[in-house]
Amino acid sequence: MELVKDYQKPQHPSYHIPHHAVIREDSITTKVRVVFNASCRTPNGPSLNDALMIGPTVQENLRTLTLRSRIHPVLLNANLKQMYRQILMDQRSNNLQHIVWSSSPEAPLQTYELQTVTYGTASAPFLATRVLQQLADDEQTDLPEAVNVLRKDFYVDDLFSEANTIEEAITLRRQLESLLKRGGFELRQWASNEPAVVEDVPAENRALKSSVDLDSDQCIKRLRLHWEPATDVLRYKTQLPPTSTNESLTKRIALSHIARLFDPLGLGGPVRCVLFPSPTSLQIHIFTDASDHAYGACVYIRSTNSNGCVKVALLTSKSKVAPIKKQSIPRLELCGALVRAELYEKVMKSLQLTGDTFFWVDFNIRGEPSIQDPACYRKLLVGSRRWDTESNGSHL
Repeated sequence: MELVKDYQKPQHPSYHIPHHAVIREDSITTKVRVVFNASCRTPNGPSLNDALMIGPTVQENLRTLTLRSRIHPVLLNANLKQMYRQILMDQRSNNLQHIVWSSSPEAPLQTYELQTVTYGTASAPFLATRVLQQLADDEQTDLPEAVNVLRKDFYVDDLFSEANTIEEAITLRRQLESLLKRGGFELRQWASNEPAVVEDVPAENRALKSSVDLDSDQCIKRLRLHWEPATDVLRYKTQLPPTSTNESLTKRIALSHIARLFDPLGLGGPVRCVLFPSPTSLQIHIFTDASDHAYGACVYIRSTNSNGCVKVALLTSKSKVAPIKKQSIPRLELCGALVRAELYEKVMKSLQLTGDTFFWVDFNIRGEPSIQDPACYRKLLVGSRRWDTESNGSHL
């Protein structure tokens, strides 16, 4: 920021952004963060955020990034250091980013002008992520692998990428460091489920403690998820409020507790990589079921390696609570089939996998337990390549 000398009533529109400090003791890098409230209304007009456009989304969503990270054995994770503060604003807009500040309680208040993208303004996420996309466009002739990752594997300032081997991951890490440095960005808090990938990274730029630490129970928070690199599992942390002995557990209370758990993949349990490295065959199995209370679908990946070993793993799932108004089971099964079709479309778009797809149901339109006649679902499942109508799943 820069001091505005001899500040008087400006000739052009200006705005003073209220701000305060937020202390986060659990933060690894920045214990004290400044929060700017650009939504604060002026006495005679709208707030700055009221006048700003938000901008479109230019990065992949959380579900896509997390899904993609599970089909490769080596994960690579990092964070951009103070991303917003590395991006200069157009000088013509700086008069809308004024703050009042003093170096000590005894010093006089003075007006300063913020010159970089400011956290708390409505357009900040778009401006920052759009700059990363522009950096990829500007440098696309060099470092092609890193450019592709910069376009697809970042969520705001978090990198969540993957590779097939340790050597590929090390090369990718070095290319990314070089690419981001060209735009004035620094990658830090490196982590991987393979310690060799970050072995030559300075200790201050690693997310976890030294490898000689006997405590393997170390988690880092990425994409709003808790990831434990040592064992390569995702964890879910939640604190349920105490329930009195006289209080009955109602459906409303249960749903309230469930909603507090951030689970974009619908897993609710430990996971690991879902595929064998370089599988010889690949199948996608999607199951659907419904009851009076809920309906949903889950996706399993079945891969086979060159030795004939088979691996089956849960990839993702999605469920919904049945409507309060009583519905027939066939109708709820159809609702589940719609969820399954949407889930299938999302998975295939995210991963671009090639392999046979199987859709499994245990009810037909007449309400009889059967898997022989899935014809009533075909119109909903647009894009399916193969139907399996066997009466059991023994080949899984």
